[in-house]
Amino acid sequence: PPITKNVWPEMRETPQLNQSILEALYIKGHPALGCMLEESFRMNDTLTDLVASKIYGSRYRPGNDQVAQQRLRWTPDSSDTDLMRLCLDPDYPCVIVSVEGGRAGQVGLEEAELTAELTESLQRGLVKSDHSQYSRGELFYGAQGHPSGLFIVSPHHVQIDAIKRSLSARSFLNPFVDTVDKMQGQEAECVFVSYGVSDAEFAMREAEFIYSRNRLNVSVTRAKSK
Repeated sequence: PPITKNVWPEMRETPQLNQSILEALYIKGHPALGCMLEESFRMNDTLTDLVASKIYGSRYRPGNDQVAQQRLRWTPDSSDTDLMRLCLDPDYPCVIVSVEGGRAGQVGLEEAELTAELTESLQRGLVKSDHSQYSRGELFYGAQGHPSGLFIVSPHHVQIDAIKRSLSARSFLNPFVDTVDKMQGQEAECVFVSYGVSDAEFAMREAEFIYSRNRLNVSVTRAKSK
């Protein structure tokens, strides 16, 4: 379903305005309009398995072996720390980093700085399908200005601003850092999701927003490899 910002009343006779087009057209049992899509031609096997287990069901799978076996074309260099190597290891397409400490609220400055460090490390070692290296500009925007190697998603604008400041300090200009609403329909080799919230009580107060399954779905399913 689409990401919505309002609570809509149920309308039994007519399609709801907050439904997706597919939901509005849904006819149970209809061979074309009554089934789930079961193939992904974007995500590798690990990412497909993740959303299959949480959202789409066990029959959801990569469309072919080439898609399933995609891995991040990233090689570390001597300046990469052990943490960077662990986070960006192509053999592990989904990595969760828990940033503890920090103050409660919608922004995590340590996490923003870590995201910028990961971005710099990714850019140094990531290559395109033709084995050429991504420049700092190309890492975020490819042909026609669409996302290319990376985009970064965060739920709160204060965290987005903090990440942009950290990236600017590392000479990344105009990076693609935004909310899931701006990511729908896009794709990139790699996606960083920065929640910026380390306080459990604050997270629970915003649980409906932060832990929205739709938002998690969009965040994870935009990535091809990592």
